[in-house]
Amino acid sequence: MKHYIIHSILLAIIFCSFSNYSMSQTNPNIYELVWEDEFEGTNLDLTKWKYRRGAWGGGTQQCYIEESISVSNGTLKIAAEYSPGYDCFGENKDFTSGFIRTRDLHYWKFGYFEARVKLPSSDSTWPAFWTLPQNDVYGPWPQSGEIDIFDHKGHDDSGNRSAVHWGNSQTDRQQSKVDYSVGDVTQWHNYGVEWSLGEIKFFVDGQLVHTINDFDDPNATQHPGPFDIENYLILNMAVGGDYLEAPYNDANNSINQLPATMEVDWVRVYQIDSTNLICEKLYNGEFANNGAGWFMSNFFGASGTFSNGFILVDNPGTANWHLALRQEGLLLENGKSYEVSFEAYTEDTKSISIIISNKNGTQYHYEPYTFTGGSLENHSFQFTMNAPTDVNAVFNFNVGGDINWVAVNNFSLKELNCLPCSPILDINNQTIISGTYSSSDQINSNGVVITNDTVFYRSNNVKLNSNFKVEQGASFEVTIDPCGN
Repeated sequence: MKHYIIHSILLAIIFCSFSNYSMSQTNPNIYELVWEDEFEGTNLDLTKWKYRRGAWGGGTQQCYIEESISVSNGTLKIAAEYSPGYDCFGENKDFTSGFIRTRDLHYWKFGYFEARVKLPSSDSTWPAFWTLPQNDVYGPWPQSGEIDIFDHKGHDDSGNRSAVHWGNSQTDRQQSKVDYSVGDVTQWHNYGVEWSLGEIKFFVDGQLVHTINDFDDPNATQHPGPFDIENYLILNMAVGGDYLEAPYNDANNSINQLPATMEVDWVRVYQIDSTNLICEKLYNGEFANNGAGWFMSNFFGASGTFSNGFILVDNPGTANWHLALRQEGLLLENGKSYEVSFEAYTEDTKSISIIISNKNGTQYHYEPYTFTGGSLENHSFQFTMNAPTDVNAVFNFNVGGDINWVAVNNFSLKELNCLPCSPILDINNQTIISGTYSSSDQINSNGVVITNDTVFYRSNNVKLNSNFKVEQGASFEVTIDPCGN
């Protein structure tokens, strides 16, 4: 046991340099950091945020003012205060607080959005991290949607809510929500949302808490709308309001708990790196979220455990393929070439192999290695898929045959010479000539495939409206395979 603990600490030190991002979502390999605010300096960065001033609805009692926002010691601070008789642009308010947003400055469609936040213990505060549409494409709220990464009821020190709102009107609307415990909201936690075409996932400290992928009626548009338009970010802390439970919905019952401060360490936005999306075949090569997508396979009594890239061998079997770290469901296409790369660390000499095969064990490629131990090693190799295309190929990192442990990270299996493609492709009001049309997210089309032409659409989602037509003698196929080449 001592041997294991000592080397767990050693590996933690070695692996500190492996992670490129601090994002907590499930698949960091396909994302790149596109925007962030680390709240350095002593002033809010007005190239990134705008203040919102004045009152707000929902029964809230505050006036939003600039003076409630400050930046110091590496964090943003939003302070709620008791300010009796405050003149809020001609309206009397007894409380003040802060509200900032990226509206008109920065807005995004799809991605992973995350903030590290510490909340106050104050019964009548309502802090939130959320998004609204840059443009009301489908109509005013809630028709164009709202994504609440988190809302917090100040009188519940353990719980938050994440939610999505949409609908036809304020009285005819829909939502999907989840209430969850984070233990203690007055401590730092990471709150994130992964938003893709037709699906929204909420995360807290890297753990998935809620998924929605059906924006059913009432809906001012059709699925995947309204969540297919650009949104901007909001950070604010309301005081009082209908979201809170009585008596705390009236902040006059909690005056003794003010001032209260919401702190934000950083906000980060990640979006899909189209080059990685189309080239990378392995999922979660950095083992985020407890190694999601990977599992240990064993034969002939071999056994071992895997956690965060660290593989312990309990029973090695008699050959290295008897125990393997495995991932299934890879798309490998006939005639295409691929490159595998990874990092590894062992203390002692260890023989391993990588086998890429079909699910029945027929090998497409075999690559043996002997690790010398004592230092971090980087390895890579290339191979060509000479077998028929396999949509469910298997990657095996074989570690059996001896008892020695091994640590690995940054696994990658990339297609060589692949080409980027756009997220959204519109092919409308035209004759569609023969060819393959690819996009990562969605193809929209109402054109005509004429006689003798052969057309292929390859994307995550294909939307054909009522005017789309395939003439007799033409050929048309759709493959759910983003950016295939």
